[in-house]
Amino acid sequence: MIVVICLFASVFGVAYASSTLSVNINISVSTPQTEDSTQSNDMYGVLRDLAIGNEDNAREKVKQNQEQIVNNDTDAMFGRRRGVIASLLNSFASGSLVVAIVDAVNSVIHNGGISIAVPIILSFAVYIFIWLFIQETYRVVMMRMLLEGRSYDKLPASRFLYPIHTHAWLRIAWTMFVENAFLFLWSLTIIGFFIKQYSYRMVPYIIAENPNIKALDAIRLS
Repeated sequence: MIVVICLFASVFGVAYASSTLSVNINISVSTPQTEDSTQSNDMYGVLRDLAIGNEDNAREKVKQNQEQIVNNDTDAMFGRRRGVIASLLNSFASGSLVVAIVDAVNSVIHNGGISIAVPIILSFAVYIFIWLFIQETYRVVMMRMLLEGRSYDKLPASRFLYPIHTHAWLRIAWTMFVENAFLFLWSLTIIGFFIKQYSYRMVPYIIAENPNIKALDAIRLS
């Protein structure tokens, strides 16, 4: 279970990112790069083209992204069927969902500027949600499970839902947000960021033991 915990942390980009870095390097080296594939064809490239009003180029990138997702689907040979969640993630990653939102908004308000601003704001909101409520919260979940693993013989998988079971998901996310805000402010100084990186190191452990603690109290204790 501890191996699974650390693996999830690496996949989510929370910790141990170097463990999967070599896998990404091997994939990028073994995959031939063409001139078209080196261009930014991901969702951010689609958003950038939409922001500057180049809708035709954005739609072309969406088409290329969809073809690339299909070509990279290594599970298709095993007859694996794709579910609703996988289709939704693929549509978000390729940018087709963003273009669909632009078309929907544009058909209602007939204002190109607003129709482009809406998916950009939504994409930013999704990014903030994933970073704060999944990545940062998982730091606390990981510490909680590692602490329990030292005291109990069994560590059930249901402990991954620790923030939900304790009804403290929002408070945990807020505390982690305050910690990151303080680190950002300290990064504006010369050496404050490096010092506070260690000063705040115990914050996830403190929240793991007491998820209802106030943000400033957790930082002060750390």
